[in-house]
Amino acid sequence: MKLGLFYNTAAGGPGKVISNLVLGLNKIGIDINHNDIGDVNGCLNQIRFDLPKNILMGPNLFVIPTDNIQLINKYDNFVVPSEWVYDKYKSFDIMKNKNIFIWSVGIDTDRFVPHKNIKKDCLIYFKNRSDSELSLLINDLDSNGISYHLLRYGGYTEEELISKVNEVKSVILLVGTESQGIAYMEMLSMNTPCYVINKNCFDYIAGYLFKAISVPYFDDLCGMIVDKFDINSFRIFINNLNSYSPREYILKNHTLEISAKKYIEILDYQKMEDLK
Repeated sequence: MKLGLFYNTAAGGPGKVISNLVLGLNKIGIDINHNDIGDVNGCLNQIRFDLPKNILMGPNLFVIPTDNIQLINKYDNFVVPSEWVYDKYKSFDIMKNKNIFIWSVGIDTDRFVPHKNIKKDCLIYFKNRSDSELSLLINDLDSNGISYHLLRYGGYTEEELISKVNEVKSVILLVGTESQGIAYMEMLSMNTPCYVINKNCFDYIAGYLFKAISVPYFDDLCGMIVDKFDINSFRIFINNLNSYSPREYILKNHTLEISAKKYIEILDYQKMEDLK
């Protein structure tokens, strides 16, 4: 089977979706026609109207379905990165007769591995939250003698993330809602438990509000989720670090190979539907 995979060069999360999917497909032996038609076809981040109607579209195409009604009218099969995004899409009447599949890109567990050389207590990962929240968090950590690194989204290299995460015992995630959250999953792959200061509402610029989460892929192996920072809950988290096994969670659920196989399963499902 030849997979036709359409995509544009992209930075950040969308770029990682493309590169990690290609890596995973290579690992499981799938032949790819890059930006050309294959036996089955997927389009990751190109807004195009000249592709087969049964192509699998997304993710990274739009935030809410009404952002591109023309694209919705043209195609029938869409992929979204997590359950809360699925619920968001399904809430629009325009998606009523469309197929929507949940699929998350895999994590490169060969690159994001633990090589701990502890220098600080924790790392603060800061993305899409207010500076006032960050200041309050830092004040609480300073007043309690807790040392930390700080990484701001968009202000570090991948090598810096790997280096800093390997220098800490845990991560504090002060982030907005995530449709998947590849960076924190890479931290989990490095076997670093996360204390998540969750945001539970996605507020889109058009005024739509949706129930959401900062860590769509997370369980008890990964760490702790709280609504706001509290030194007592953080100490409980720290005292239980040895009970977490976040890399085990990633290896069981979110490797490159697992993700690539799920992508192919979705495409195979579509192909069977076309034959009915």
